[in-house]
Amino acid sequence: MASSFLSVAKALTWPGFFMLLCGICLGSCLFLYVYLPETAGKSLEEMAAYFAEITGDRSILDVEEKLHGGGGDLELNKIDQREVSTEMSSDQKGFNVANGALS
Repeated sequence: MASSFLSVAKALTWPGFFMLLCGICLGSCLFLYVYLPETAGKSLEEMAAYFAEITGDRSILDVEEKLHGGGGDLELNKIDQREVSTEMSSDQKGFNVANGALS
């Protein structure tokens, strides 16, 4: 990029060159918006399972099973965690007014 900066800027003019860079940045943002999965509210284990599923690489899941003592399938643990989180009442989630802390 540094070696071609002046020659491209001269060919496109300075405003044209920076519009080209703007287009590249906007295209990159659009690509990430379309293809990057939403991760809000998901645990690290859920994301590891998701990426292992789409890539076909179970090595990270095998490492997690070894770290957690081989306590069963990660998918089953994920389901158990969801059941526990749905059992929490709405006043247990979010901001706790009594002690001023996030839960």
